[in-house]
Amino acid sequence: MQHCDLVYCVERLPGYWTVTFCGSANGRFGTRREALHSAASDARRVEQLGHTVCIEVSRPRNRYRLSERRFHLR
Repeated sequence: MQHCDLVYCVERLPGYWTVTFCGSANGRFGTRREALHSAASDARRVEQLGHTVCIEVSRPRNRYRLSERRFHLR
């Protein structure tokens, strides 16, 4: 089986949050938390297939106290 390192990016677009994977935005979420939950759910599924998965989360605009984060599921 082929093994890949995959990255999900939770990012803010005008008016909503989205999860970017392989260069395309997937879904429209009202909050950063909802987008992160969606990314984590799919990342767990993909990890069970044997791939290494990472989730990058950008910080909301004007929220300098919240850092950008990078999560590894393993």
